[in-house]
Formats: sequence, C-alpha cells, structure tokens
Amino acid sequence: MTDDNCKHEWIAYGTALVPPTILVHCQLCSKRGGVLQPTEEEWALAYHAPSRPYLWADGSKVVLEADLPQPTQEQLDMLSRFLKGETERE
Repeated sequence: MTDDNCKHEWIAYGTALVPPTILVHCQLCSKRGGVLQPTEEEWALAYHAPSRPYLWADGSKVVLEADLPQPTQEQLDMLSRFLKGETERE
C-alpha cells in the first residue's frame, strides 16, 4: 500500500487476458491495480465482474497499476491469433 492514509477497499471490476489479471480499483482513493496469477476460483468469480463488480477481500494480492507487468509482443500476437480463431500448426 503506497498511501498510508488509505485503508484500500478494492472492487474487482474486470479481467485482462495477457497476463491473466483481475482488475481492481479502490473505492476510497481511486487507485487502480490488479491481482496477478489468480486461482481458478478467483478467475471464475471475476468473469462476471464487468457487469457485477464485487469487493476484493485480499488486499495483499493487489499490485498497483504502475507495477503491473506489460504484455510482451509475443503474448499480444498469440492473443490476436486466438481471437481470430487461428491455431498453431505443427
């Protein structure tokens, strides 16, 4: 927690595929962040977060937005092929 004056109340509002991240924001100070490497249960719950945001209870897993890793070009290319319905051919 970078702001010692905020007791962050994180709200999960979405997901990012590359890398798999649950997107959160603090409803008290408006900082944004993400939860990297979510469990299968956490990921399944977050699937509906865009239409049903919910309180994220484990603040220790939140990484502030500035510290989140950026996807590599290879990851973006792979995601693009996946979304177009292309698959790897051996």
